[in-house]
Amino acid sequence: MNKKEFAKEVGMVGAIMADGIFEKLYKVCQENGTGYISAAEIISGWAVEFVLKHEKTDWEEMLEMGIKPLSNEIKSVICWDDCVFDYSHFKLEQMKK
Repeated sequence: MNKKEFAKEVGMVGAIMADGIFEKLYKVCQENGTGYISAAEIISGWAVEFVLKHEKTDWEEMLEMGIKPLSNEIKSVICWDDCVFDYSHFKLEQMKK
């Protein structure tokens, strides 16, 4: 993956994560004395982490084999988007501990 592809992938993952959990994460950030920018920064970090972790993942193969959700929020993982949503919910759950 070249730099342009990496940046595009991180942007897509970050947008999907933000769509799924931004309000919940923002609330946690406010409780911890930070705010909007902190929530955006955290999601950006999670997006980079997800892309790096799965840079060589064969999603078609993984989804055919079945993927057990990491979080308590997502009940089943049937597509790539579900993996992204699940990972962000898992990271949020870990943050709350």
